[in-house]
Amino acid sequence: MEWIRSARESFLASRTLEEWPDWFAWHVAPMMHAFEITLAPYAIAHLKVAVESKAEGVIEPEATILLTDTLQHPSVQASWDFDNDPFSLEAARANGLKATKRFTVVIGNPPYNREQGTAEGDRRHGGVVRYGVPGIAPLLDALTKPMSAAGQGVHIKNLYNDYVYFWRWATWRATEYLGSGPGVVAMITASSYLSGKSMSGLRAHLRDVFDDFYVIDLGGEGRGANTEDNVFDILTPVAIGIGVRRTAQPANCRVHYVRVRGTRSEKFDWLDQSFGDVEFETVLGAHLDSLAPVAGGAYADWPTLVDLMPWSHSGSQVKRTWPISADATLLATRWNAMLASTDRAAAFKVTRDRTLDSTPAALTGPGRLPSLRTLSIGASHEPIERYGYRSFDRQHLLADARLADYPRPELWAVRSDKQIYLTTLTSTTLGRGPVLTATPYVPDLDHFKNRGAKDIFPMWRDAAATDANLGPVVLDGLRAVLGDDIGPHGLMQYLYGLGGTAAFSDLFGDELAVAASPVRLPVTKKRALFDEVAAVGKELLAWHTWGERYAAGQIPLGEAAEVKPITGKPNEFSYEESTQTLTVGFGSIAPVSPAVWDFEVSGMKPLQKWLGYRMARRQGRTSSDLDRITYDEWTFTDELLLVISVLQHTVDLTPRASTLLEQVVAGDLFSAEELS
Repeated sequence: MEWIRSARESFLASRTLEEWPDWFAWHVAPMMHAFEITLAPYAIAHLKVAVESKAEGVIEPEATILLTDTLQHPSVQASWDFDNDPFSLEAARANGLKATKRFTVVIGNPPYNREQGTAEGDRRHGGVVRYGVPGIAPLLDALTKPMSAAGQGVHIKNLYNDYVYFWRWATWRATEYLGSGPGVVAMITASSYLSGKSMSGLRAHLRDVFDDFYVIDLGGEGRGANTEDNVFDILTPVAIGIGVRRTAQPANCRVHYVRVRGTRSEKFDWLDQSFGDVEFETVLGAHLDSLAPVAGGAYADWPTLVDLMPWSHSGSQVKRTWPISADATLLATRWNAMLASTDRAAAFKVTRDRTLDSTPAALTGPGRLPSLRTLSIGASHEPIERYGYRSFDRQHLLADARLADYPRPELWAVRSDKQIYLTTLTSTTLGRGPVLTATPYVPDLDHFKNRGAKDIFPMWRDAAATDANLGPVVLDGLRAVLGDDIGPHGLMQYLYGLGGTAAFSDLFGDELAVAASPVRLPVTKKRALFDEVAAVGKELLAWHTWGERYAAGQIPLGEAAEVKPITGKPNEFSYEESTQTLTVGFGSIAPVSPAVWDFEVSGMKPLQKWLGYRMARRQGRTSSDLDRITYDEWTFTDELLLVISVLQHTVDLTPRASTLLEQVVAGDLFSAEELS
């Protein structure tokens, strides 16, 4: 409808109203083509065009609205023999249009639907983009090849996404199919392709096929960090991307970016302005680089966490909730119930990567494990291990590779009583709170903030703690300036002193919000200041690892105490700020400061999340009936008091960390080049 109205407005700028109906009927309508895959929107589109056309004085416009899967393409070797039913005729028209017409302008609002993995599944889904057709190779190759060449093949699975398919289909139709002439593509989609590492292939492709690419970043993150209004009723941030192809062979694509903030209505008002009035910012870069501005100034000169600690890994991904529990005794009960179930496959929860016949290598010992199908009732289970489930939340895990789709044996292989795993975000933006958290246990994929990717940075590359996870010249660069006694422990403590509280995000929130990339950390050249920051980091690490690393003894509890015992199986909790009282079921704990209750890690509130996981009706998703096997009596008060103490101590250390951080950034710093 907007296309028709815009065409009318443009026409009337130089022609008369009386001439418009004929122009619309003979020029505008025949040039319009629309594809819709579901029947109801297809019928509504026909109705709306008919109503709009009648208002323009045209009774039967030739606009082509077809019921078809946009991504399906007729094979160049295909022939059709359709019956005369309406759907077959519609399919014939769609195939004919797709095969013989070149589209110069493609506009769309495709769905956001990420596929799981790379299994064949429904061969139709993704169509010519994912699978190609005889005579046409998969169009997605144009996105995957540059990622593979850059060593980013591990992220290719994220391209199996509807909105990526539609971007690729649109660029093909507007700039490649039946000629490489001028073309325009305008799409409003999820904005993750602007800077996320997992979408770098799409960015490289867009730069390859367009002379200019315009980004109108509408934001709209609704899941935690830096939440704001969305123009749609969704939680995923969105952006309008407009690619313009003027030449036969584009070179040096110019990228133009603008960020639109405010309420939903304010964003709509902004979008009503003329495109020519928008003040775009030029985005530098090429190929796989971000389509959004990267942080500038001094921040851009500092080394990233990846520069300093090159080995990062995705955390453990179990894909089931029943093998994880805050109560270790429940796991043996659930295991036995799974073996005794009359439907072992359903109780286990079979997935693509784990079935009853899977025989993966053991995580905590030698050899391969027998399949679950062959086990008799009462068979023993693998060890139950402490597990870094979320930031400030340690739980227990049946450390059994048969029960986890992606257990990450690489992380299990380096675990020891000396290992520390740092977690952060590297492919999505960081928000308020610590930019680094730590755990002494193998961490979950979503450890940092209930969402994750390749965000785990082990301190050591081996279980013996002899091979530090540091860049090849990091220690040499540090020692040349700070002294020969600087080692892996000192650097780890220093980095955590910078990033283990809210001090860093408070000072550099704008830089962190600009683009999804690993955090950059300032490394001072003043030895005394380095040691002061490291001392704060050492103290934080002692608390955040539950006293298992760098602590002189058991970490002490704070002022919070049980006022009224928590008993039974509580299903709700609440907080009263005026009395600083945390109520869990019929029990209560006080004093709990507001800063602890509202403490967050990029939108996730650890204390509230911790409690939710321990309600009798566990908050969050479940995976099978085994999740219904829960505790009979609350036993988590001591751990709750410890969590409150850890968070309070972190809050108390934050002012000191802030002061030191300000001193660091005001002084002489190492550049990224000096340490990488």
